Amino acid sequence: RDKIIDIEHSTHTMKLSSTCLLASTLSGFIGQASAAHLRANSATQKRRKAVYTGKGFDFFECDVVETIGVAFPGEEDLAPTLGCETDTEHEFGDVVFDLEGDTEEFFHGLDLSYGDVRIRVPVDVVGEHDVIKFDEVTSAQITITYTGNERRNLASSAPTGVKYVVAIRVSNDRASCDPNRTSSPCSRVAQSASQLSNDLFSWRNTNMKTIYKKCSDRKLLIKPAEGPGIVNGVLQLDAPSNICSMTYDDVSNWAFRQDKVDRLFRTGSTAKVTHKMIVMPNNPCVDFKGAAAWGQVNRSISWYQSKSVSFPAVHVHEFGHNLGMKHSGAPNAQGVYREYADGNGYMGNKAIWDPEGSSMCFNAAKMWYFQWWSSSQRIV
Repeated sequence: RDKIIDIEHSTHTMKLSSTCLLASTLSGFIGQASAAHLRANSATQKRRKAVYTGKGFDFFECDVVETIGVAFPGEEDLAPTLGCETDTEHEFGDVVFDLEGDTEEFFHGLDLSYGDVRIRVPVDVVGEHDVIKFDEVTSAQITITYTGNERRNLASSAPTGVKYVVAIRVSNDRASCDPNRTSSPCSRVAQSASQLSNDLFSWRNTNMKTIYKKCSDRKLLIKPAEGPGIVNGVLQLDAPSNICSMTYDDVSNWAFRQDKVDRLFRTGSTAKVTHKMIVMPNNPCVDFKGAAAWGQVNRSISWYQSKSVSFPAVHVHEFGHNLGMKHSGAPNAQGVYREYADGNGYMGNKAIWDPEGSSMCFNAAKMWYFQWWSSSQRIV
């Protein structure tokens, strides 16, 4: 894990006989198909270039990140997804690209849960909705750098110290619809900025601030972020007019491109922000891809529907992913392992889904791993 491994991909060429018309025709077809693939959606590529090559570059680098969703109680477990996040100092800011296609073969043998695998991507392979799709053609153009535990971004997942959290509230507050009704799309977040701040950061409530302080024996303290435009840990953005046709990650990337957000992370900023919670309208306005919320593993971003963000069962759980925790599972009555079945802590899915939360921390394995109560631990 301490050394850098460069993986190079080679392309294959077809040698054709000039005397074989059929082979020549086939070659032309294949060549045209490959060229068409690279030029596909030329209007889209022009838009990509307009966004990503404004500084004159044709490639960019990003860190591969595993993202895990929490399902609503009683619903099917969700498979983790892969994204690729640019550095906040990059020319186009903090953007998370979706990685789709044959990622399993491309990243074979690499543990992606640490957030320390970096790829170099041509701008031209980025498709609509900031998707990087891996196939035979694009996989030959993308290269990997595996940098082990040297990645500086892992500092955000250290389980001690002070974490400054901003809740970025993306809402159309002029909408007259009822945000708590999910039978039709509504572009408004139910919680006001002050209520959201109270639900997440008040000492009087059960929330991420009080739970992590208690469970860590005061070794991990969560405070509202500070910076321009942030009020009591909440930064407000007026939702784009088309928000109800967007996915949660579309909304997130849109938010990070807004100057009010982008300037918080630029060189010279005095803002105190280590973690970002993106709060947005409920499904079916914003497509959450079957989840109540999502959280990056060993990174700093989590995403929430309005109807779930105020529940400790959700925001404590997703922040746990940011700290590097995976789900706490257990076998069910039939002996089948279920992803969330451990009822001993917040990384299962057995806590009460309401603003009051449950009186629990995390299971014994996780508490041991984080060494929050090391003075009370014994090896026998």
